Amino acid sequence: MGAAGILTPSIEIVATSPRLEMLKTRLRALGFGAHDHSDPKASPEPLLIDLASASTNDVKAAHQQVLRGVDRPFIIVGGDAPLRLEGAIVLPGDAYLEHLSGKLRRYYRRRDAERETQLRASNVEAISGFAPKKGTRTKPRLLFVGGGSIRFLALQTALKGAEIDVVTAFTMPMALDHLAAQSFTAVVMDLHEDSGDFTGEDLLLGPHGTGPAQPLFCLGKQGFEPGTEDHPLVFLASEIIDSDRPLEEVSEELLQLTFHHHGSAPLAASDVSDTKVRCRLTGLFTPNFFETHLGAQLRQSEHALEPLTLITLSLSSKGDNNAAARRALPEIAQKLNRHVRQTDCAARLDWTTLGISLRRTAYLDATRLVERYAASQIEAGMPESISLAWRVCEKRRTHSASSLIAAAIATPQIRSAIPVGSDILSQHKQLTPLA
Repeated sequence: MGAAGILTPSIEIVATSPRLEMLKTRLRALGFGAHDHSDPKASPEPLLIDLASASTNDVKAAHQQVLRGVDRPFIIVGGDAPLRLEGAIVLPGDAYLEHLSGKLRRYYRRRDAERETQLRASNVEAISGFAPKKGTRTKPRLLFVGGGSIRFLALQTALKGAEIDVVTAFTMPMALDHLAAQSFTAVVMDLHEDSGDFTGEDLLLGPHGTGPAQPLFCLGKQGFEPGTEDHPLVFLASEIIDSDRPLEEVSEELLQLTFHHHGSAPLAASDVSDTKVRCRLTGLFTPNFFETHLGAQLRQSEHALEPLTLITLSLSSKGDNNAAARRALPEIAQKLNRHVRQTDCAARLDWTTLGISLRRTAYLDATRLVERYAASQIEAGMPESISLAWRVCEKRRTHSASSLIAAAIATPQIRSAIPVGSDILSQHKQLTPLA
């Protein structure tokens, strides 16, 4: 786990000497693990294929993995021989290796969203007996940040012509207000210099320091692929769009991405009316659905060799047997749900406790995230009689869904319950962004 919260996988390399040794050295210098591809069994680790040196048989073997539907990232580096693998990360040459971290982040975000979409739809149908209908959702809505450029006017016309709602934010405070008040299919950030002076630091943290819950599309210059040191928003981008092309091409790509993300976003509890799935009190998922869904998430994380963490937020009120806490739970759940990332699943666990499962998130990052969630609730105006505590539990191989939930509820608190006025409100705004 890197300092910025990104899983840095070990990469298998299909190459021959001397390029094999060079690629290992370069990748390790970038923070990756790197080793030869020698095991005939496919693993979940990324597989890098160096077309400049890999043998024809090795390339064919890698291609066969794609045809068999092996679930792993494929990375193609340079070379003269064409090799087209659907969904592969393509690096035209060695100089582009420094962009691999960002490309892998976006790959994993898209893959996590796809997995969560399929899993929720399957579990909703299994529990309710009805296949969820995506057609009942509202039409796509984009938040366009940096609407001061000529590009925006042309893009806005194309988007509205395709029946996409476009909300414009000319300043960062305006963008944060929109994000706090409503949901969007995605946030579009124009990073050209003529779009305004947006450092992006506030948007990284989100309205209450929880990070953007929606996908982030960045419009940049030709070949735009900077590292986090060049622009902090690229660190969280789901898609990077080269906007120095003809506007018709940019508009078409933006339309395709918008409709893709809108149609493939994981089901929210609000998309389902069945009370076996959706809690009528909080609007989140029910305890029974959550336990079923968490079990499926655990199986996926074990197969992919990835972490999964469960966080809980517990309310309490003194002198009334938690009556005030129970009354406050629905409103707090609704506020929380506006800031939960799309691939995280939020549910009511009992009458005073909310739980959120976090895909591909280890203990440290889960702790940072739950602190932000807790701080956002206090900042939003929680009743003074209510105290809030939270717990974090990372899954182990021995955990079932029920035992992980029990552990997350029973483990000692990370901090004592926080009353209104705690100094965590100033602390959480200093935290680095989550991936």
